[in-house]
Amino acid sequence: GGASMQVGFKPKTDILENELPFYIDGYRSTIYAKSYMRFGQDQASLRQQHSLIQAADPSSIDTHVLTNPCFNQGYSGEVEMTDMGSLSGTWTLNGTSDASECMTAIQQLLHQ
Repeated sequence: GGASMQVGFKPKTDILENELPFYIDGYRSTIYAKSYMRFGQDQASLRQQHSLIQAADPSSIDTHVLTNPCFNQGYSGEVEMTDMGSLSGTWTLNGTSDASECMTAIQQLLHQ
């Protein structure tokens, strides 16, 4: 699915919480593994789109059309937003392929 992100790595020190043992060629090894809800690709994309719509200027609210820096230029997608009061409805998001704006938007989501 796309709702969660899984992280796994071999720590330099022992960490018993979320330790995942496994065997390779008969040798036992362990890694640290953890799942983070709402940080998967699908959920992150929805959160980014939700954030764009909440920050929309009044002219965009009337047309329900926005640009999305994280979508490829030339791509146009529709997203249905509910439970957003006057912002609820179908929105058209047109891609601009602006990597720096996309990174700024994603970083803001990670710090919420």
